[in-house]
Formats: sequence, C-alpha cells, structure tokens
Amino acid sequence: SAVREEVPLVVELVRIQAASGADAQLALERAIELVERGGRRRTLARELRRACWMSASGYSWETALRTAASRIGHPAAVPMTEVLGRAIRLGGGMDEQLARVAEAADRAHVEALKRSLAGRVMGEYA
Repeated sequence: SAVREEVPLVVELVRIQAASGADAQLALERAIELVERGGRRRTLARELRRACWMSASGYSWETALRTAASRIGHPAAVPMTEVLGRAIRLGGGMDEQLARVAEAADRAHVEALKRSLAGRVMGEYA
C-alpha cells in the first residue's frame, strides 16, 4: 500500500531533520512539508498534518499521533507514531528507534512485493 511506501520516506526525512539539529516536533513538521511539496497525495503525510493541527488545538502529541495511526489503519504507522510521540514528549534521540521502524517497514514492503509477484507468476501458469 501507499502507506507502506511512505513510512520509510517520512522516517528518513525526520531523521535527517533531527540530525541537522531540529527537535522531534520540528523535524516531524519539516518532514511533512517536504513530503507535501512532492505533489502527490500522501495518506501518511495528510494524517500526520492532522496530528500537528490537533496538537496546536490543545491535544497532547501522543493523543494526536495515536489518532493519526488509527486513522491511517496500517500497522507500519503505529511504531513510527509511538516513537515520535515519546521523542516529542521526552526529548532526546530517536534515530536508532526510527531506523528500526524504517527497516521493518522496508522488509514488510519487500515481502508484500514478493507475494504479489509470486501470485502473478502462479496465475500465469495456472
């Protein structure tokens, strides 16, 4: 799905922003802006933008990100939003945790591609 492809992109953009000195909240907001500038409608970026609006409206970041994860409805979004919520609340590093999230999302995407390809190949020979 599109979300499976978006998770590694958003995670890498957040990691780059954080490495350049941005705190977790600013890194997330900048990553969302970069994805949105790409021009394609992105489910993950849209829901993360809504989380930013919720936070600005008085919701805690954890609540806003948990809501985004449930609206996205994809398992790869849950660990990403949990890591971001903790990093925003507690401060500190998130690079290693986000790297694991991106790696897991990449593996899931590759497995889904393999299953899809295998299904197509088997369909041709059926």
